[in-house]
Amino acid sequence: MGISTKYRLVAVTFTKPEVPAILSIPDYECFNKYVFDHGMTRGVLMVMNKNKKRIGVKVQSV
Repeated sequence: MGISTKYRLVAVTFTKPEVPAILSIPDYECFNKYVFDHGMTRGVLMVMNKNKKRIGVKVQSV
């Protein structure tokens, strides 16, 4: 979680490492909570519920 709270997200892409022991990335729920807790939701695509409330960060998996 070394992302600066001043950082502005413009896209989020996750990839699964071939050897998880070498590169450990947070799961979606943990990452999503960090983004919301630190006010980093501006400028990144969001998943919204039927009432247009932001409920998650839209991610691409590669």
